Amino acid sequence: MHIDSIARTAIAAALLALPAVGLAKKLPTHSPVVQVLPQLADATTLSPKGRINQATGAPLSLYALNVPVLPSTPELMARQYLTQSADLLQLLDASLADLQYLSSRSSRTGTTVRFEQRYLGIPVYASRLTVHISPNHRVTQVRSGYKPRLSLPSGVPLLSAAKARSDVVSQLKAQAPFGFDQTTLNVYQAADATHLVWRVQLTAARPFGDWEALIDAFSGKTLALWDRSAYAKATGSIFDPDPLSSSHSQYGNPIQDNGDADDPIINAEVKTVDLGEVTLEDGLYFLKNEWAEVIDHEAPNEGLFKQASPNFSFTREQQGFETSLTFFHIQKSMRYINETLGVSLKPYQYSGGVQFDPQGLDGDDNSHYNSSTGQLAFGEGCVDDDEDTDVVLHELGHGLHDWLTDGGLSNMVDGLSEGFGDYWAASYSRSLNQWTKDDPEYNWVYSWDGHSDECWAGRVTNYNLPYPLGMKPYPLIHESGQMISTCLMKIYDLIGREKTDTIALEGISFGHALSSQNDAANGIYQAAEDLGYPQDIIDTVGDTLSSCGYIVGIPTTNSGTAEADPPPVGNDGGSAENPDSEPPVMGDAPTEPTTQSKTGGGAFAPALLLWLSAAALRRRRARR
Repeated sequence: MHIDSIARTAIAAALLALPAVGLAKKLPTHSPVVQVLPQLADATTLSPKGRINQATGAPLSLYALNVPVLPSTPELMARQYLTQSADLLQLLDASLADLQYLSSRSSRTGTTVRFEQRYLGIPVYASRLTVHISPNHRVTQVRSGYKPRLSLPSGVPLLSAAKARSDVVSQLKAQAPFGFDQTTLNVYQAADATHLVWRVQLTAARPFGDWEALIDAFSGKTLALWDRSAYAKATGSIFDPDPLSSSHSQYGNPIQDNGDADDPIINAEVKTVDLGEVTLEDGLYFLKNEWAEVIDHEAPNEGLFKQASPNFSFTREQQGFETSLTFFHIQKSMRYINETLGVSLKPYQYSGGVQFDPQGLDGDDNSHYNSSTGQLAFGEGCVDDDEDTDVVLHELGHGLHDWLTDGGLSNMVDGLSEGFGDYWAASYSRSLNQWTKDDPEYNWVYSWDGHSDECWAGRVTNYNLPYPLGMKPYPLIHESGQMISTCLMKIYDLIGREKTDTIALEGISFGHALSSQNDAANGIYQAAEDLGYPQDIIDTVGDTLSSCGYIVGIPTTNSGTAEADPPPVGNDGGSAENPDSEPPVMGDAPTEPTTQSKTGGGAFAPALLLWLSAAALRRRRARR
């Protein structure tokens, strides 16, 4: 289903009434550092053909393309399209000399090719451009972070890299050892001007976090400082997925955390499982194979749990229990992705299995994925985080997103990666068939670690607001992410786990760091097309995504060149099919800080009413 022009006008009016979201905010209590976020995106205009930047008129995303290219290498096929579409994409150099080829990822859906912009020979911050080419050599989706309005007097810094790094270490009061330590020269386009910056990336012993700073290379001013981490709330012993779901009970009745103490009722839910191959070295076994590996990179330092026996069975009060559980579920998920779904996927930051610290974050009640190092770590407050399989798989979901996009994990626009992580956790939990659709827990994420007065509220996959009305201001990206996790679980119930998991993984791989939930929705729909799913399933995917509020473009049957195809998005924001339409205006990252009440400054209820009115005007999807 698509939303017609009347509905789009109603939604646009509702969204324009919503307050702006501030950039400079103190983030949640996982860090005492006051963070200033980079200005990653301007307001955008959305249509079935894509998203455009309102400030520049340049496309940020193009959906439902059908542009043929001559068979060649992935890079040359992508460059064919980009040469044809240089004017549309507002590329500064028609020869494409300013686009540095980064990588290609090929799968059953085709090939996604990634480039990065250069200016004065220097990498441009958050400027990746991705081109997806279907198996029949047609460009179908494009995501662009290209910056068309750069202007710098010089590419020679006045401030040294060492001084920039030293300033960041001082601001953070960062303590060695540094797991990741890199300083590179970048060009950064902010709202006010183009800046030559030192991009400083640090993963320190303290404060915990995947820290990144942008330091003006002329003045030394700190333009941004923020934590890029994605946070959440043999034989071995595990919960599968948690003691409440497997016992079909609720927290406190009779099972509760009780300070991580052993209890006969909880221990009855502990399962002994085959952990698969583990490593034997110098007479000691430890949990490491091609899919997962225990490391100890954050405090508290509990070690690697090496032992003389291959039996890693523990009771839940022992630290080895979380280690065994996390190892089992990470390697099971990675095997499923690679061997069952046939999606080739491993971390790009290192060789071998997914590295995780089962007791990290100084014991804080939080967990995170570090995109600089590709490592996961889990805290221990209240219910130990990695006693809940949903937490383990949510954090792994951030890693999957990062690895699929070759470093393009997207969370800042509207919480896409949080929603994908929740989906990945819920997909596994629901596959165990421990709850029925009549049970509230059927839609719960974090059934053990959350959804209790003692710990935290958890999240759901029956979020009651559609996209984009359910968006919350940053840093409430976890709440916003519930829109896409809810929608994906609706698709899951209609077409099954394996098909939904596959198109979710493949569809998200088309993106980069500035991709939105709507971009991902179009990627998911395109993946169903590219994988050759039956038409009724493709229609089910598209109709469900549309019913969730996402504007999904239908691929055209036009076989012409990029020049012959009509522009996917008009500069005035209307769709190419209906230039008089008014798609919703979406403030991805406004530049002025403000405050917002829990109800969205009073605009929330009218926006919902407008959405419900618009929903009645939707028309059925036209069959190809």
